[in-house]
Amino acid sequence: MKEEKAKKKKSKRLTLAIIIVLIFVIVFSGLFFYIWSYKNVYAIVRGTKIYYSQLYYEAVKQAEKVNFLGYDPLSSDPKVENARRMIMDYAEDRVLSERLYYLMGVKDGFSASDNEIETAFENYKNDITKGSTDPEKDFKDDLKAKGLTEQGLRGILKNEIIASREKDKLTENINVSESDVREYFNDWGSGYGVNGKNNEQIYKEKYETIKQDALYMEKSDYLDAYSKKLIADNAKYISMDNVYKRFMRWYYQAFLDLPVPDQYLVDNT
Repeated sequence: MKEEKAKKKKSKRLTLAIIIVLIFVIVFSGLFFYIWSYKNVYAIVRGTKIYYSQLYYEAVKQAEKVNFLGYDPLSSDPKVENARRMIMDYAEDRVLSERLYYLMGVKDGFSASDNEIETAFENYKNDITKGSTDPEKDFKDDLKAKGLTEQGLRGILKNEIIASREKDKLTENINVSESDVREYFNDWGSGYGVNGKNNEQIYKEKYETIKQDALYMEKSDYLDAYSKKLIADNAKYISMDNVYKRFMRWYYQAFLDLPVPDQYLVDNT
């Protein structure tokens, strides 16, 4: 009888120990996966995650605009390093402001249909693979270089469409006067030059194109200033830190006793 009671008691202890271990494993696993889910997060804006792949997407777009992609990414040339830093600074501001425009757009009721997203996706794919002898491979290589999946790219394009609609709303009442168009042409008229024609002839013949370009620049200047203010006004809702970066800082300091790598250091100022 006593032996049976002892066995039952031992069995209960064993069961309790197993339950405690299982609870520990579940809690530890959950905590691990929670921390790991932030591994690729660049920033958190008003509770939404911005991934490094989105930052790199913006950086590559800007590099393409300024024809920077031909430079050696490992070059120690100060000019190349300065250009690289300027591109990343632009991409960092751009990815934050675009997320804020997107959130404003959602709040204002803007959306993007599946057809619009697919059209943007195909346009992007065609631009990337233009002139390619193996478009599918080149497209996959492009996604891999940016750390993107097709689904991730569609998500970015959806956000771009909604953000663009919000920016259109913000600039819909901006116009340019005759004097604005003239001033724009005086500054940038050389780009419209035609052999054998003087500036006045060009101005008259291409007036509508020049006016549209002047309007585009006016809206762009407005949005540049608005974007800076938008980021500043939302500074308290933007965090460059996250639980994964904090864990890695602790890991390097407490366990490895090594300097913390730059990618885990955060300056929210």
